[in-house]
Parts: sequence; C-alpha cells; structure tokens
Amino acid sequence: MFNCPSCKKCVAVKSIKDIKIHLGHHKQYGELDFPIRCCEPYCQATCDYIYNYGRHFEKFHSFNTEGGDVVMSESEEIDDLGLHENEIIDNRPNNRPSLKDKMVATRMALQGAVTNMVIDLRGRGNVPFNVTIDVVEYFKDVFEIIVDNFSEALKTEFDSFDLENVKAKVMDISLEFKGLQSVFDGFASEYRIRKLYENHPRFVSPEPIVIGHYHAIERVVVDGKLNHVIVEKPCIAQYVSIKKTFLSLIKDPLYLKCLLQCYQGQEGVYSCFRSGSRFTELSINDSGRIVSYIQIFYDGLGITNPLKAGASKHNSGMFYFTNLSLPPSHNATLANIHLLAMCHSNDIKNKNSLNQLLSKIVSELKDLNKNGIEIESSDGQKITLYVKLGQFTADNLGMNQICGLVESFSGDYFL
Repeated sequence: MFNCPSCKKCVAVKSIKDIKIHLGHHKQYGELDFPIRCCEPYCQATCDYIYNYGRHFEKFHSFNTEGGDVVMSESEEIDDLGLHENEIIDNRPNNRPSLKDKMVATRMALQGAVTNMVIDLRGRGNVPFNVTIDVVEYFKDVFEIIVDNFSEALKTEFDSFDLENVKAKVMDISLEFKGLQSVFDGFASEYRIRKLYENHPRFVSPEPIVIGHYHAIERVVVDGKLNHVIVEKPCIAQYVSIKKTFLSLIKDPLYLKCLLQCYQGQEGVYSCFRSGSRFTELSINDSGRIVSYIQIFYDGLGITNPLKAGASKHNSGMFYFTNLSLPPSHNATLANIHLLAMCHSNDIKNKNSLNQLLSKIVSELKDLNKNGIEIESSDGQKITLYVKLGQFTADNLGMNQICGLVESFSGDYFL
C-alpha cells in the first residue's frame, strides 16, 4: 500500500502500475497537485510527473506494495517527516530491505550505469580513449561533491534529535554513501577499462594467426662486440571469428528477433536484395533454412599523419563485415559494422600471405554454410542459423589487390 498525497489515506496496491493508475484518476479530475509530494514516512521527495513518482516509489518504497487497506481518518494528515517532537515512529514493515541490501543494489545499479557509459563512449569512433578516462574522472568528482554535501546536510538535519540510535543511523548512511565513490575506481586507467572489456560476457577476443614470415636485422652483443644478425620473424594478423561474433550478437534477444523478422520478409515489398527474383533463383537450395548473408569489405587504413614522409609505412589492411539480412537502416550504424581481420598492409602484398589470410576467412564461411550455428530463441526453440557470403566489396586499389590484378592506375600504363 502507499500513502496517497491526494486522498490522504493508505491505498492497497499490488504493483507500481496500480499506483500510476490511482494517481492518474486524481489527475483526470483535477485533484492531484504538482509537483507530487511523496507521503511515505521519512521521505520528502517531490516528482514533476506520475511516471517519475512511480520510478521513485519502485526504487525506495517497493516493500510497501504488500498489505491490505489501512484507511486514515480525514483529520489525520501526514506530517512532513512522520516525526513527533523528540520521537521517531517507525511504522514500516519488518520485512523491509536493510540499509546494506539497499546500498548493494545501489552500487550494482551505479556500476552498471558507469559501465554502459564507458562502453558507449568506446563504441564511438570519434571519441579518443583518453577522453573516456577524463569523462569518468569528471563524473567521479561530481559524484563526490554530491555525496559529501548530502552527508553534511543529513548530519545537520538530524543533529537536533538527541537520540543515539538516530545519530548512529545517520553515520551509517553517510559511510555507506561515501563507499559508493569506489565504484569509479574500476574505470580510472586504460588497463582497468581494457580488463572490463575482456571480462564482458559478450566480448569477442581476436585470434592471432601467422600469415607469413619476413627477415629483419637485429643487433646482438656477442663476446662484448655488437653484431648485426638477420633473423626470421612471423607476420601476425588478428582474426575475429564470424561465428563468435554472431553468437555474441544473438545474445541480445532484440537482435535475434529483428534478424528472424527480416528473414521472413513481407511479400510484395522490396525491402533488401533478398526480395529480388534473381536472389530467389540463386538461393533455391536454401529453402527451409534460415540463412544470414554477410557483406565483407576491405580497405587500407592510414594510422599516421598523411602529410608526413613515409605516411603509408605503417598502414593497416582492415576487413569488416555487415549482416545483409538486417534492414538497411540498421546497417547504417557503426555498431553493426564488425571487424573481421586486421593486418599490416605490407604483409599481404605478398600473395602467399594474402592467401593465408583469405583461406582462413573462406574456411570459416564453408563451415558456417555447412554446419551453421546452433542458437536458441526466446521461446526455447532450437534454431540453426547458416551464414553465407552475399557480397565482397572494396575500393579500386583494394579490389585489384585482393583479386591479384594490376594495382597501378597510371593513365599511360596498360597491361
């Protein structure tokens, strides 16, 4: 039940929805004053909207939703704090959550909110990594100011009550709130943030693969003399499994629902390339199977200042893929463009090294086309999702490099 600020009585409710409906009736007849003042004992919160009041009640007073009707007389108004002079009356039920339990829930909620903020900032390509750390530090400073001022105000407010249990409770609350400041310590450095990503259940770790070898000159000291030695070193590329990426994405039930809905399609509506008659002819063997088609894109990435000499010395070759079975509006976002492989551009100029990398991609696509991915829908149904290559794209230089064609675009040069 909850103390209604409009009808001045305790109303029996079974859920937060019932509270919103009850207050909505008062609003409809012009009986509800705004801002809405919470009339629960020891609470002075005010809310501008019924929705906000419902969230407030659910977070701080949800234990009051159990019980029957307890109607107060019209003359018995609810005072500001539920306090009498030099006396505190605690009429809350005995099964209410303890302070420690509330602080644990608050810590988890705060940590989840900060984690989502950090992940969202890292997912934006235009936000540098050091900016993410600075933003976390700013939030930590603001939170510390709020906690310190709240603790001081709480202590000042209850200093007039000459009761040891009240002062002890105020001290416990202040210490618990100050302990929440440690939540930000887990995001204070680049190392800790990277560990946060690695420990995330949906994180897909890249797999290093050897695509070739190269020779380098190293300096070694032998018998006190400096010598130069030619050593063979491996060419390493980082590969992100398509299957693991799909398994991570499908953990989101909304993603799976969108994927299955797009697979069913709408008859007579050309929503994507799969709606065309040519695709229907080519995919005649896929009837009865749920197939997701991907588009792989290759391009070079310059990671240094392009105006300096030797700007292309450290260029990287990047392979990405998108899920063509999703609506085009979804694939326009960076979140649905997934990294497939990354290597040094100079390494794949060697055809053997390029073939080693491409064979890794082709072998996984063959396995996904033959065996598929075993997934489970929200209703517990077992589904096999097959993955096929729908399109491979690149710019002129990248396509010529992948296909083994001439990589020169000079106007007076012909093959």
